[in-house]
Amino acid sequence: MSASRLLCVVTLSLAATLSGSEHPEAIGEAAGQGESGVSIENCGLTACAFILQACHHEYSVEVLTQLLAAEQPSLPGVSLASMVRALEAHRLKVQARKNIPFPSIQNWLARSPDHYVIFGTPPPPDPEIAGIGHASVIAGLSDGAFVLEDLWNRRSLSWAQLKGRFEHESDWVALLVSRLSGEDKAYGETPLRIVPFVLDLGRLERGKTHNEIVAVENMTARPLAIVRATTGCSCAQLLVPDKYLPPGATIHATVQVEADKWGAGTHARSLFLFLADGTSARIQVSAMSPTRSALRSHPAALRVFVGHGGPVPPVTRTLEITGLPPDARDDALSASCSAPWAEAQVDEDRSRPGTTSFTVRIHPPEAMDASARTYRAQIHIQHPLIEHALVVPITLERDNTFYCSPSVIFLRRATGSGTVEMRRLKDTGRRFRIVAIETPSYLEATYSEDWVDNVARIPYQFANQNGQDGQLPFANLSICCEEESAGDTPAQQHGISIPVIPASSVR
Repeated sequence: MSASRLLCVVTLSLAATLSGSEHPEAIGEAAGQGESGVSIENCGLTACAFILQACHHEYSVEVLTQLLAAEQPSLPGVSLASMVRALEAHRLKVQARKNIPFPSIQNWLARSPDHYVIFGTPPPPDPEIAGIGHASVIAGLSDGAFVLEDLWNRRSLSWAQLKGRFEHESDWVALLVSRLSGEDKAYGETPLRIVPFVLDLGRLERGKTHNEIVAVENMTARPLAIVRATTGCSCAQLLVPDKYLPPGATIHATVQVEADKWGAGTHARSLFLFLADGTSARIQVSAMSPTRSALRSHPAALRVFVGHGGPVPPVTRTLEITGLPPDARDDALSASCSAPWAEAQVDEDRSRPGTTSFTVRIHPPEAMDASARTYRAQIHIQHPLIEHALVVPITLERDNTFYCSPSVIFLRRATGSGTVEMRRLKDTGRRFRIVAIETPSYLEATYSEDWVDNVARIPYQFANQNGQDGQLPFANLSICCEEESAGDTPAQQHGISIPVIPASSVR
């Protein structure tokens, strides 16, 4: 017998028993507005919750009656029998409707008495949902969650929807129902006392599962039912031995944490206990991963400005890596780049304890200058003892800060010479200096590394050694300058290339 069929059979049997009838079909005929005046519109959600608890936990009618009595102030005149009759009447009323499939739901997290977050995939839009009075679906939240809002205002769920949602028996009890009284509860209010409610496990041991015991006490004078114990992550579990707590009773739950699944670094995880009355209790677990990946790069990202006027000279940057575990060898660090125009290598100098530096060489693509696009790549820095790689983004952007005059060098005679002036396009209030120049083999250029305010001059001259002026190719004079840091703005490098055309190449 399937789980859904079993649910229906148990529900119908329970309804027949409580109503004193051996024919469940007769229930619906007298139930629409039953003797107590109870209908699905005002108790259907609570009825769903209690029926699901009965099927999953095999609660007795006496236990369910006690749970219902605790809610009696908010549900005057409602009995378990009347709730079952109203639920079955609603099932008969909508049984001809289209059976709308919904995905299996693994976790429901209560955020307030009337709002629940469901982890899963939202159902496709269907006009039938509005016809049944289903809650609205808001998609687009992080980690694929969606919200069912205002369950009370949207009223009831049909049996078709209910069975479609909870197609697995283990998910039946995931339905958390708000109280129907309309009274507001402060978020975080709980009738449970958990000792300790904060667990600090320190640094976890590799390959070990850590077990901690917490006491869960019912502080009220009414019985409580735990419908779900959830962690929201795969690295921890919350094991509850008994999901029914009589008044004043205490149970001992176990918190299990798997060290190898704990995220890199130091984190805190929240474990939740959800009760049938819509309240919840939280246990916070804090621990440090055995592979304390605390890898950090300084700077956290590389930004390279690419000039106009031709290809850009290679740019060299340094990344300092810190945060390796104490027992990790820094020479085991490796780096890989996601683009062919960048490479990173570990420096041999390890004079600074706890710090490993990488030299990053960037060769901007030749097509960069002719297009307005921005190039992006990533450097992945890995270590055998660390599960997750450190990702350092690289961004190549067009540089609109400097320009050169002349923008093209024509070498019209073998003794040609001249001066290139590098100027600002806009004033940033920061000085700059020339730090590197690359020239073709037939051109010589000199420069000064002195800081200047607005103009840097670079003298050049023709230097053809073999005298074969007619066979010289096109080339580029590439200039790299550095702009000084100011306040929170770090020093930045800029590059510009100037085409060089030998005299014999000019027609």
